[in-house]
Amino acid sequence: MVERFDNHLPFLTVRETIEFARKCLLTFQPKHFGPELLEIMGDALKIGQDPKIEIILSMLGLKHVADRFVGSSSNPSIAEDERRRLTAAEMFTGVHAVYFLDELNTAAEDSVSYDLLTSIRIFTRVRQITFMASLFQPTCEVFDLFDRLILLNQGHIVYQGPRQDALPYFESIG
Repeated sequence: MVERFDNHLPFLTVRETIEFARKCLLTFQPKHFGPELLEIMGDALKIGQDPKIEIILSMLGLKHVADRFVGSSSNPSIAEDERRRLTAAEMFTGVHAVYFLDELNTAAEDSVSYDLLTSIRIFTRVRQITFMASLFQPTCEVFDLFDRLILLNQGHIVYQGPRQDALPYFESIG
């Protein structure tokens, strides 16, 4: 679960934060890779970098701040949208089948939500994993990023199915 709040250790860099999360979530680390896998992973491992971390940094748009300190929420060294991406990146270091993001768009403005969800969409397609998010009144652009929806009204499901079928469904019931 990707938490609603972006709490990070302020004295770590973005890269160190992701590396720490990776070590906490995985027991199978590059030092355990066999020679064949080491050859496949290539140069990143040769210079001591974990290719999965490098992919996550790139896909979530954090490469340019990878070596900056995170800072505290009251004195940040990275922007709010980068902190939100970092929170997601921490979870993506694991090997989970499903990822949950709670109240994604309450922690960020619409453009940040759109950019983050676009990155997450690419990431989940590449990794062939499931991603679920709770959103409140998303913009049309954010809404269009989803394949399937579960729409709630006062805690009750009012629609569940493909995104493109939601509007015709509501039009059919008036």
